[in-house]
Amino acid sequence: MDKFLSILLLFLFMFLPSTVGAMSKFTGNDFLAMWEVERTKNQCVMYVAGVIDGATYEAQYAKREGFTLKTRISQGDICIPQNVTSAEYTKVVVKYFKDNPKMLTVQAGVLVRRALWVNYPCQNN
Repeated sequence: MDKFLSILLLFLFMFLPSTVGAMSKFTGNDFLAMWEVERTKNQCVMYVAGVIDGATYEAQYAKREGFTLKTRISQGDICIPQNVTSAEYTKVVVKYFKDNPKMLTVQAGVLVRRALWVNYPCQNN
């Protein structure tokens, strides 16, 4: 059993770096392709929600550490009104992607954040 487990772990570790590398290359084109398939639209909504969670954490960390307003805005603070649903802000992201096709080779997370910042910038921090 120990030999089997060792072989299994070795096999998994051999492919882990290539999997991580593939994940980091998820582009705007990949995101839009998923959006066009009905059964994967919810994954797109959850992806955008994850970007928002990351941006929220970053903003809270920046505030706690005393970063200046100029620094925080240049990093792209996002302020989504509470009445905006996850489906609505994801549609805003999709529209931004479709309106900016030349940017779609960039990593999707970067583009999602940019789309949200353009559409929901913080007015006063």
